[in-house]
Amino acid sequence: AAASDEKYVIISGDLTDSGSETDAAAMVEKLKAFEISSKKSVFVIPGNHDVISFTKAQFKEYYKDFGYDKAIAQDSASASYTVDIDGGYRLLMIDTTGEKLSGHQLDEARVNWIKAQCQKAKSDKKHLVAVMHHNLLQHFAFDFMHEGAIISNIFGLEDLFCEYDVKYVFSGHSHAQDIMKYENDNGKVFYEVRTSVR
Repeated sequence: AAASDEKYVIISGDLTDSGSETDAAAMVEKLKAFEISSKKSVFVIPGNHDVISFTKAQFKEYYKDFGYDKAIAQDSASASYTVDIDGGYRLLMIDTTGEKLSGHQLDEARVNWIKAQCQKAKSDKKHLVAVMHHNLLQHFAFDFMHEGAIISNIFGLEDLFCEYDVKYVFSGHSHAQDIMKYENDNGKVFYEVRTSVR
């Protein structure tokens, strides 16, 4: 990442394995050093391991320098936020975690917040890129072995993203690298990039 020409590094959750305060403090120091040495900006959201010992408020305070301090909107009920980057893009950083280690914890209120941010980005003429920890699409046959790993279409996020021209979704969680295309009935598409690093 430091050697690349890109200006931004996005981490889609599970910044530590234990979720402990000690490990979080060590990660914060590593990320600060990385930003200084590379001159790049890091943006994070929590993964399920990050909230083992932390509340959402504590996570946002610990990692405040990595997205939250630059946020133009934050969801008061989760660690979700939006932030603008170059080229007319806006990151939609979606917190999919809950109070337990495994399984996504999206609910109607959080989905309504996501929809409101999609509407705001459209009115602001911003291109949205979504980032979440849990996967939106099923990429492999074994995905359903991990309960709650796939958000699936119970909240209609696929069609919402198509409606508001979200072209890319980045996720983690399942430790497997893959890119999958989703196309709705009207021929609109987005691509989910599942990253192998948690």
